[in-house]
Amino acid sequence: MKKYAGFTLIEVMIALACTVGALSVITRFSMTLYATWKETAQRVQERMSLHAALDTMRRDLERAPKEVTQWYVTNPHEIVWHDTLSSGEVCFCLTKECLERREGFYNQRTHQWHTKATSVLAQGIKEIRMVKHSNAVEVTLLTLDGYTEYALIALGVGALS
Repeated sequence: MKKYAGFTLIEVMIALACTVGALSVITRFSMTLYATWKETAQRVQERMSLHAALDTMRRDLERAPKEVTQWYVTNPHEIVWHDTLSSGEVCFCLTKECLERREGFYNQRTHQWHTKATSVLAQGIKEIRMVKHSNAVEVTLLTLDGYTEYALIALGVGALS
């Protein structure tokens, strides 16, 4: 009887099945890792957007007047005040899950904007609460995924007297 050197068909099929199984496990692990990384990167981007929005609010509110007579709207979801530097009005409000900054000319009697420029500062905002105190504004932002960002911003710090 002659002996042949090499592998039988069954041995090759078993090796192939083991290789396919190992590659499947590696692919599944890689896909899960990528999905987690992508979700984390998106969440970090949203947090950075919130911080940038609060920085913009801080800049504008520090220039805002302390006098209540120059504030037109002060409800928890919208604040409008007269900006002495731009000779117009500035507003921060929540519209369709977006934090918006508006600047332009606001009519106090009709509660409407005549001309305005609108900027979206942050998206995915579920709720915003703004409480005006005598010398500060307390801002709380709640995102759709339950994250809360809080700031207490002093008024009139950067205002020109």
